[in-house]
Amino acid sequence: MAHPQILFLLGVFRVVDWITRISLTRYAQAPQGGRGVCAVSAILTQTGEVLLVRRSNRLGDPWSGNWALPGGFWKDLDKNILDTALREVWEEVGIESGLLRLLGWLKPRSPRNRPELSVHPLVFLLDGKPVIRLSDELEDYRWSPLFGLERVRRVVETPRGALNVDAYIWGDVVVWGLTYSILRDLRGE
Repeated sequence: MAHPQILFLLGVFRVVDWITRISLTRYAQAPQGGRGVCAVSAILTQTGEVLLVRRSNRLGDPWSGNWALPGGFWKDLDKNILDTALREVWEEVGIESGLLRLLGWLKPRSPRNRPELSVHPLVFLLDGKPVIRLSDELEDYRWSPLFGLERVRRVVETPRGALNVDAYIWGDVVVWGLTYSILRDLRGE
């Protein structure tokens, strides 16, 4: 049987190899924010796990109770979208910006139920797993293996009724919609 440290290093090499193959944009300067602009952060560990958070159930929130990536809306005090992402990660899960290494950006996209929004996904690499401190906007979190998520068709309940969607599942985690599309891009599918 292989030594655990060797298995860990093999996993790290696979993640590093995969990171070099995904299509990330690297900007000389982070894009500016504005009204209707959001940032979400795909925070990856060296061993290939991604931080997923479950949004609290809140009246009027169309994404209430869904599994997602940490993120939120640009605010006037943010210099740019990178500032938005780092602020939201700190506010929502308590990870300090100095622990995150920006790998790049995936293409911006809009949720189907809010096409006027522009969501900018950033990809960060993290050494280890810091203590997570959830804000009141969130109720749970998981470090899920990015390539351990199973791709399925699933019926999900939404404010607009039941929808049959493509999703990733891992244990009790069900990821669909915009977060699904971001993870699909990260997985290179």
